[in-house]
Amino acid sequence: MTREDHLKKCKQRALQYHSSGELTNAVISMLSDLSKHAETKNPCSIIEHLGYKYSDEGDAVSVERWIKGFN
Repeated sequence: MTREDHLKKCKQRALQYHSSGELTNAVISMLSDLSKHAETKNPCSIIEHLGYKYSDEGDAVSVERWIKGFN
C-alpha cells in the first residue's frame, strides 16, 4: 500500500471515531494506524501530545484539524 493510501485510511478511521464524539479514540486510532506503515510511523512526540491535549480538552474542532493535518 502506498503512503498516500495508508494515510487516507488512517484519517478515515480516525474521523469515524471523531464523528461519534470519541475524541480520545480518534487520536489513539490515528497514532496506532500511523505506526503500521514504514513511511508514517514515529510521528514527532509534540504532534502526539497535541492530539491528546485537544481530546482531553474536548476540543472537537482541533482534533479534526489535527487528524486532517497529517500529510
